[in-house]
Amino acid sequence: MGFFDFLKGAEKKSGAGATADPFFFALKTAYPEGPVRRGSLGVMPRSRDLTNAAPVIDEVLIFDATDHWFYLFLGCGALGLPFELSLRIGKTPGEATAPDWMIEPITRVANAIGDGAHCAPGVTWIIGSPLGEPSSPYVGFLTLPDLQFGNLQSDYVLQLVPVTKTELEHRGGDLERLCDRLETDRARMTGVAASP
Repeated sequence: MGFFDFLKGAEKKSGAGATADPFFFALKTAYPEGPVRRGSLGVMPRSRDLTNAAPVIDEVLIFDATDHWFYLFLGCGALGLPFELSLRIGKTPGEATAPDWMIEPITRVANAIGDGAHCAPGVTWIIGSPLGEPSSPYVGFLTLPDLQFGNLQSDYVLQLVPVTKTELEHRGGDLERLCDRLETDRARMTGVAASP
């Protein structure tokens, strides 16, 4: 079932006596034009591991959020988890096509979740190499509620926010303060900040 078929199904459920899926209703309301790009990863073999397991991410949807790209990675919900993953990346001037460098590191995170790794707000993911450009200071992700869809009831979205090596080393109260700071910093949450 494709994304728009799923949305149509959610609309049918919203008739008399039924309730629409709050996540897909909110997504359709926020982005009525739908994704600008989508891709299916469900048929691709996993890379960088020897499990021969299917990849967790079934589909990637990319939305134009005006000043940034909103990537929605679908697949965790199919595992019975109450969340999907997202990433937001700032647009560069004149950028008409969303970059795809993040597909591989996000797929690695999702596969780790599928293999049993815990995922919740405050969990960090070490990727090790620079995210995006070789000069990027970001080498991992911090899991936070999605800027736009993280506070929905039942199904919700966890956003992977790029973080620096120093930020990945935070623990305890320092990590809590980092989470609080990033959640209120729209520039970092949307990836439009030039530096951490």
